[in-house]
Amino acid sequence: MLRSQLLCLLFLTLPVLVSGCRGVDLSSMPLADELGLADVRPVPEEIKARYGPTAKDRLKMIRKQRGQAKKGSTEVREQISEKLAEQIRAEPNAFLRQEIVRALAECDTPQAAKILRAGLNDENVDVQIQCCRGWGKWGTDESVSVLGEVLDNKHAATDLKIAAIDALQASGRPQGATFLVSLLDKREDPALQYRALEALQKITGQNLLDNQEAWQAYVAEEIEKSLAVEAKRGPSTVDRTFFGWR
Repeated sequence: MLRSQLLCLLFLTLPVLVSGCRGVDLSSMPLADELGLADVRPVPEEIKARYGPTAKDRLKMIRKQRGQAKKGSTEVREQISEKLAEQIRAEPNAFLRQEIVRALAECDTPQAAKILRAGLNDENVDVQIQCCRGWGKWGTDESVSVLGEVLDNKHAATDLKIAAIDALQASGRPQGATFLVSLLDKREDPALQYRALEALQKITGQNLLDNQEAWQAYVAEEIEKSLAVEAKRGPSTVDRTFFGWR
């Protein structure tokens, strides 16, 4: 009975949906052909001249710049990051903002870092997630600090925090362990607990199960050891000695 009712509803609404789409020009849908949603007609040159490059054209240029940044010199990457920083501020398409962030991650410049930090406040969570991945790719002290701020933010979306955990793991920086241990609290989201534990195990090479107290004691001990080594040999050794296994 329920199945027949659902079929009837489908047949009643389908004509309405079809008729409602007749007046829609699919060529106006950004990246519709990229997503396999439609066969988009080419945009006339006079329209491009009036309104600027289409989303597809902008995507092509961003990916070209990303490739150039991968192989470019410091000067080239700085130039590209300046252009992308200007572009992302005016880009209304969230998908393209993600692509810009990916390109900026290849630049690895102060300007790129500035944009990736600001991008964590983007209105689109997927852009924020891509920023986390960029910080994880760089794996710097600043990366740990920025990703730690995401994890400490009570208002951050769960998906974003998971991305930050994965980025800390990808960075391989043992300093991130202190932020991960705090997520083992039983009051935290179970998904965050699980991912934090997994990241801790991979970063440290230890298996202390989900015992938060044991992890806290272990991390505190390793930090104390690293500080002692730093005092004897100088600050340049702290990264290599923060955990003995490194």
